[in-house]
Amino acid sequence: MQITIEEATYYAVTDCRILAIQGEANTRSVHFTYPAVSGADQYFLRVQLPESLIYDLPITENTVVLPASVTGYAGIVPIQWIAKNSTGSVIAKSQLIPSIVKPSIQGDTSALPTPEELITKYDEYLNTMRDIQQDVTKKSETVKADADRAESCVSRAEALLQSMQGLTIGDRVRLYVDAEAGSDTNNGKATTTAVQTIDRALVLANAFQQAIICLKRGQTYTATDKSNEYGMGIQLYHKTLRFEAYGTASNKPKIQNAIFAYNCNFEWKDIDLTGNNSVFTMYNTISSFEGCAFYWVESHNSFAQVRLCDIQREWVQYGGFSVISNAESLYHHIGGIQVNQGARVDYSGFGIGSYGNDGCSVLTIDAIPEKLQKTKNIAEDSIETKTVYVNAATGSDARDGTSQAKALLTMSRALQFTQYAKKAVIYLAAGTYPIPNKTLTLLGRDVRIYGNAAATTTIQGNFVCENGFLHLSKVTIDNTDSDTANTSTTAILAQYNGTVRISDCVVNANSKNAVGVSDMSNICCSGTEFKGNAQYAVYVTGQGDAKIYSCTNSTTKGIYSGANSMVRITQSNESNFPLHECK
Repeated sequence: MQITIEEATYYAVTDCRILAIQGEANTRSVHFTYPAVSGADQYFLRVQLPESLIYDLPITENTVVLPASVTGYAGIVPIQWIAKNSTGSVIAKSQLIPSIVKPSIQGDTSALPTPEELITKYDEYLNTMRDIQQDVTKKSETVKADADRAESCVSRAEALLQSMQGLTIGDRVRLYVDAEAGSDTNNGKATTTAVQTIDRALVLANAFQQAIICLKRGQTYTATDKSNEYGMGIQLYHKTLRFEAYGTASNKPKIQNAIFAYNCNFEWKDIDLTGNNSVFTMYNTISSFEGCAFYWVESHNSFAQVRLCDIQREWVQYGGFSVISNAESLYHHIGGIQVNQGARVDYSGFGIGSYGNDGCSVLTIDAIPEKLQKTKNIAEDSIETKTVYVNAATGSDARDGTSQAKALLTMSRALQFTQYAKKAVIYLAAGTYPIPNKTLTLLGRDVRIYGNAAATTTIQGNFVCENGFLHLSKVTIDNTDSDTANTSTTAILAQYNGTVRISDCVVNANSKNAVGVSDMSNICCSGTEFKGNAQYAVYVTGQGDAKIYSCTNSTTKGIYSGANSMVRITQSNESNFPLHECK
């Protein structure tokens, strides 16, 4: 298996899902390609086995050789790439990867028999067959009576099952499940006689052609059905079922298991299927989903109608056809859609993340083909204000950044989300945010960045604003570290009709100037502290204009004003801003 870790998000991409064959030892390897993580001392492959066994296998020369302790179990084996610092704390990790250990033939082998042994076995076989023939002859007179008794038993069993269910076999049945107050000794046909587990509901549903399984809101359900290939999960074959919620609680009922369906007809309504980051897999299945939540869906040659649902990661379609509609609400998010092997997906709505196809499939978004949709998105973004939220502690670049609860993780992702907006507004929670490639150059853009407070929110790197507008508020701009900034250049530079506003900030610069203004540009600083080993706090040339209100300075030389430039200092201690003029 080859695992590649993306540099910006640590998202893991694998070339296959097969980890090993059961019982192999020290022969299978997992190969890694991953970026260096700042502060990391060692990298590991974390493996979670049944009965909560977790192993951290060290990655040596980008490779992990799998021991027998890992390959001893057949089924789904979650794995994860992690990075630890020198104290053993995890500082970076990928998402869980549901890998598979395939089953194999287990047990001791026997030696082939000799010809003499075969003759002996054959003689024993002939003797046994003679005994059986004699026994059958003796019992032949009772066969008819036994058959009559068997038929009578079947009739009594059917009558007993009907009396237990209170319904006729073959009819559609509604079964209620209550994980807290139910009992698997009940018949499940009413809320007062609900069963306790999904397992029992599925057993009762087997006696009917169609079944509606009702799960109580606000509760979590874990099934114990097991499959050798897919691990713990719910396995459904040739079923016609509807799952829906009942009760008054606000939260949807949550199923903690992976679900595998083959050749089924489904309806799902208001069910949370995100438990344990489980995968919903369908083969040759027709299904309808409304108001549900998924972590990941794989649809193989299946057909689905999806309405007002959330998908945290991706909907992956292999053949078949799905219609996903979220246009009626702004509050549903689709992490991504991938279409492969001649499939088709029609999507309408808001909040989609990544999307694409293999070139042999069709993906339409709001009835517009995928390639034209990207052009439409660029055009729409260029005429609107785009606001995103970023949180270095709790954010995720897999989100859309439209609220604090859906905050992104990095400045890099925030800048990608706002690159075509007429005006970009970025809110940073407390934390440290490196600028991609050390310098952010804004050409004709309007970007406004608001931090939590200068003491708690730090941006590492340099800014260049050219023929555009940049507003920095309540952040610290730090370009003192050559690993994260270009320390030999100006920390914040306005040039060629650029306009910069800096309010309630700290500019900590090293070796060059903290702020530079040139070529008919202007800058306004208020409530800002200039410090570090910078040569000048503010360096103005080329008909530049700088205004300084209520600021403090501890740099080496203060202010430089070149020919045809203008500097105004108001409500600041002028002794902290010595003026150097070029006349």
